[in-house]
Amino acid sequence: MTTAERFSVLLATCCALSSIASAQSVQVDVTPSHVVNTFRPLYALGSTIDRVPSNATDVFFHPDQIAQIQQAGWGVISYRQNTDLFVQAWHWNPKGKWSDPAGKGYFVGDATPSHEMIRHSYGYSLPHRGFTRNGGTEFDGFSRLDDGNNDSYWKSNPYLTKRFTGEDDSLHPQWVVISLEKSAPVNAIRIAWAEPYARVYQVQYWVGDGDAMDEQDKGAWKKFASGDIATGKGGTEALRLGSAAVTTKYVRILMTQSSDTCDSHGSSDPRNCVGYAIRELYLGTESDDRIFTDLLHHSPDQKQTLTLCSSVDPWHAPSDLYVAPDRMESGDQPGFDLFFTSGITRGLPAIIPVAMLYSTPEDAAAQMSYIKKRGYPVSKIEMGEEPDGRVQAWWSSFRRRDRRH
Repeated sequence: MTTAERFSVLLATCCALSSIASAQSVQVDVTPSHVVNTFRPLYALGSTIDRVPSNATDVFFHPDQIAQIQQAGWGVISYRQNTDLFVQAWHWNPKGKWSDPAGKGYFVGDATPSHEMIRHSYGYSLPHRGFTRNGGTEFDGFSRLDDGNNDSYWKSNPYLTKRFTGEDDSLHPQWVVISLEKSAPVNAIRIAWAEPYARVYQVQYWVGDGDAMDEQDKGAWKKFASGDIATGKGGTEALRLGSAAVTTKYVRILMTQSSDTCDSHGSSDPRNCVGYAIRELYLGTESDDRIFTDLLHHSPDQKQTLTLCSSVDPWHAPSDLYVAPDRMESGDQPGFDLFFTSGITRGLPAIIPVAMLYSTPEDAAAQMSYIKKRGYPVSKIEMGEEPDGRVQAWWSSFRRRDRRH
């Protein structure tokens, strides 16, 4: 039975069931001149390949398994890139080059194909993350903003700074949010800055009934009475935010100008010297005799007080390869060569993602260059995995630029 025949049977069955359930008549008009729209089932009905346990990849892509999948009649296949959901840097090609000659930093996969096929690729946890949790994704990561360790720190993504955008940093403010378990009085904050620190920033609190992150139409951020800082000095800043405490559940630090001083990774790479970095946050109340009471729970796990951040620096090291609690390597993004040559795409152009939130533009360009050199057919390129829920189709413009250069 062909795909078109299967679809016809499915349509007829649905129509029959609908008629029985609601006692209605359904009329199908197949007059060619009455066609309103058309679609090709082979391209309209598809499926996806997602992250799988590394020890199951070879089994999943075994020829007999692929044969079973092909018989299901799916058309276009989309490659889901899951590392963005895990706050990880994706090594789409295990072979590549680190920015630091010592073998760490920012990784760019090798864009030149070799005789060796890419069968596996993995995610690397980011040591400078500021998220306590990942929107429901099961993962044992935690924020560095309140992990109780002053040697660790959160750092924002350097690619969102003027050095790379060409625009003033105030147009792309970075922020961190503290989410308390429940509303509580707040009039003081202590920020243990790392390098680079914020010279200009505001400390704000949330006013409204809704969730400050998910229901922003139900409230607004308001600056604390003494929350406007124009001459930040770095170090550990203890700020009295007002004479009276404000009761709130959410507090935000909004940063608009950086010191542009270099972080713990040194001055050899300019990406180490832009953005913002914080070692630890403390939030609560300060009495008139300057006794500070901290509301936050500091711990290197998800029991810490919840924090969120605007971005994360994708700097990492080989030791950050994610290993699941059961010690099995978890999160194998099947290698592109395995994906395209296994038969699962049936030779049709696939939808391919590039990592966006926790990677570098250089790595995304290298990935698509590799795929093009291999001659693999691509229909669309997805910018990250669900950063806005949309697929961005710029493969045609990529090819035009390639021809010009």
